Amino acid sequence: MSESHQRQMAMFSENSDRYMDTFSKTFEEGMMEIISRKARSQRIAANVIYREYISDRNHCHMNSTIWETLTDFVMYLGRTGKCEVDETEKGWFVTYIDRDPE
Repeated sequence: MSESHQRQMAMFSENSDRYMDTFSKTFEEGMMEIISRKARSQRIAANVIYREYISDRNHCHMNSTIWETLTDFVMYLGRTGKCEVDETEKGWFVTYIDRDPE
């Protein structure tokens, strides 16, 4: 392992909560941008949203966030009132809740 890599690992281990918070925020913002476009007027499968998100090769990986699974993230969106969520035999679906006063 290079010295540079060792320094990066040490920095992460000393500030892991801060890094995870930053990565989680970045992940949520990216997913919400897609959800607000694709699921504004219709419900859409969470897996479809996620596949579009990860198609950007510079995406923030979910395994660096506070959510262990896409299900955890979708349930968070429902709990926080950011989306209507429902689970069917075909998986989780989301509908964007537009809170813009206009």
